[in-house]
Amino acid sequence: MRALSARTLLVLGLLQLIASCWLLLWASTSRTALPAWAGIVEGVLAFSLVLTAAVIRHRSLERTVSPRTLADGPLALFLATLPSLVLVALWLGRARVDWNIILPGVAWRLFLVLYTAPFITQRRPRRTH
Repeated sequence: MRALSARTLLVLGLLQLIASCWLLLWASTSRTALPAWAGIVEGVLAFSLVLTAAVIRHRSLERTVSPRTLADGPLALFLATLPSLVLVALWLGRARVDWNIILPGVAWRLFLVLYTAPFITQRRPRRTH
């Protein structure tokens, strides 16, 4: 079986994160109870997202990359400001959300993104011939 490429893993993780955040927003803004399948889907998404982040981290650690190769470009800047952007967005929509649902959900998602971010933004060393 062929291993997934780094780009495929990144896209997969991003899609899982988007779907998980969508379910979180739905749960925190809904005035009625969610269907039972939504909790099951969220559990599967959460587990698969953690697994994808672990695979990205493991694959990145297999390469011998010096700390100087960490990217300091637009992606790294965006990831560094992401927690602030999320908190401002939540504050702007504070009247519509159930804080008991949104805060724990946002906390573990941001932790996972920030935990994986240094490994996502790594650049491969340039080969010199």
